[in-house]
Amino acid sequence: MGESYMYIFPEDPRVPKPSWTHLRSALFACGFIVELKGDGVPGSALSLLWKRLIETRPEGKRRYPYSARIRAGLNGLLDTLKVVKILPLDFNLRCDDLSTADFITAMKQAKIVSAEFNCDPEESYLPGPRYFELSGDPDRRRRYPVLPEISFIDHGDRIYAHFGRESISAPPLIPGTDRVVGDWQKFLERWVGNPNEVWVDAATGARYGLLDLDWDHTLAVGNCMLEITSPQYLDGACTAALVSEIAGQQFTYSHSWI
Repeated sequence: MGESYMYIFPEDPRVPKPSWTHLRSALFACGFIVELKGDGVPGSALSLLWKRLIETRPEGKRRYPYSARIRAGLNGLLDTLKVVKILPLDFNLRCDDLSTADFITAMKQAKIVSAEFNCDPEESYLPGPRYFELSGDPDRRRRYPVLPEISFIDHGDRIYAHFGRESISAPPLIPGTDRVVGDWQKFLERWVGNPNEVWVDAATGARYGLLDLDWDHTLAVGNCMLEITSPQYLDGACTAALVSEIAGQQFTYSHSWI
């Protein structure tokens, strides 16, 4: 069916973008995301680290065992490396407070990899307790086949659009009507170049900004946004309200399949 994404983004890209440093600190403080240590290291970083470690071995490329806990943080990765005999079974390393950089340093000290070994995953975070509260699942009793990952996208001064297949197959509606905006793609192109652009309804003369149209929350546009992969049960409206409060400017959300 494809991969699901949620974007939390400012409603008006003409307003100065929020500081990611401040936003990240506040998201840590409220428990929406967790520190990149131990079991808080996301699956994407673990998979990349596994791939880079395996590339250094004479046996060559191999998949990690399905029975190993590769997605259970650095402790799981450590167990996996023991399963495939890259690490001896009696190798001891407490990973709870280690970052990926700390883990790599330990591998270098143990002569598992060379001093030149390097791996720098993209910045991405796992959800914390507040995330699951906003999912209506405070005790996390639902099953999550893949844990969500949260990252920040900064497009600099350029405005980008992120939309799923729903936006293509179902053009936006004119608010309060069942009429679609047939030329939305041309309007989108104009608006991305100049967010002061408006679309004029020929039937009524009403003027609309891009996000004034009814996209049913399938379109994200802006020069910065939070990207959440596999958001599962997360409430987009509540999350946008949380980020709005933190950032001091209005955010909204989109949720789509790619």
